[in-house]
Amino acid sequence: MDAITFIDLISNCEWKANLDEDFYIISGPDLNRVNNVTLNCEFTILIHCKSGHISGIVNNDPFEIVSGDVRFFFPRQFIQFQGCNCCETVSIMMLSVSFLRSLDIDTYLTSIDPDKNYMTNTTSRGAFENYLLICRDIIEGLHNTEKKETIRLLTKAYIVAMSQFLIQENNSVKYNNSEKHDLVKGFFHYLRKEYTKYHRVEHYADILCTTPKNLSAVLKRSTGYGAYYWIERRIIIDAKIRLTDTDYSIARISEMLGFSNQTVFGRFFVNNVGCSPMEFRKQCKSR
Repeated sequence: MDAITFIDLISNCEWKANLDEDFYIISGPDLNRVNNVTLNCEFTILIHCKSGHISGIVNNDPFEIVSGDVRFFFPRQFIQFQGCNCCETVSIMMLSVSFLRSLDIDTYLTSIDPDKNYMTNTTSRGAFENYLLICRDIIEGLHNTEKKETIRLLTKAYIVAMSQFLIQENNSVKYNNSEKHDLVKGFFHYLRKEYTKYHRVEHYADILCTTPKNLSAVLKRSTGYGAYYWIERRIIIDAKIRLTDTDYSIARISEMLGFSNQTVFGRFFVNNVGCSPMEFRKQCKSR
């Protein structure tokens, strides 16, 4: 799915405005309408979650945006949203490659970590909402002949100020429990490397020198889901990609994903997706 299709699907929102398909701002998008659909991101996207949480996968890695967080997604990332319980409190800004290049702010953007959420405070949240409303008013202004240049200058000033604030503010944050943070980070590190071989929570707990119960408890507090959930998600995303984008047989895919045979893989897939691997492949080809 490309960015324009993505925007059309979430158009059931509080309001949105765009400028020549280069610049989009959206308030209150219904992200649940794009659950489990993969977005091939050719835009730079900023998502701000004022309350609740948004979960998903980016480039096969899980992410969760929680209350007060800002997250950047950059071109050539593959994004899949898997749940949002706060659509009315979400704001999105999307910038095309050419529009962003015209801002000449690479120095600031390269300092933003694409794998990290940035926390905001009341002042910065209010600044972002005011920025969006000003942009909307400019775009919808019928007699403004300088729309694009005005939006460009306003956006440049906002991103420069925001990136400096976010980086400074978040560099000062200390983890209350670095051991728990390292456990979560270690789990996802080993999951990326070994999910095609090992599907049991016990394996990852042993590597991290903890118990399966403790590992799942720490992950649930940090991400909202236990260890086995993330193992399943990782496998299912990979399976869907292989079924959609390759001609490998079902038996071959089950072998590549570490299942003992095609039957076990098929049962796992049905339990998680609701249809067989073959049915899923047929559905994708018929779209």
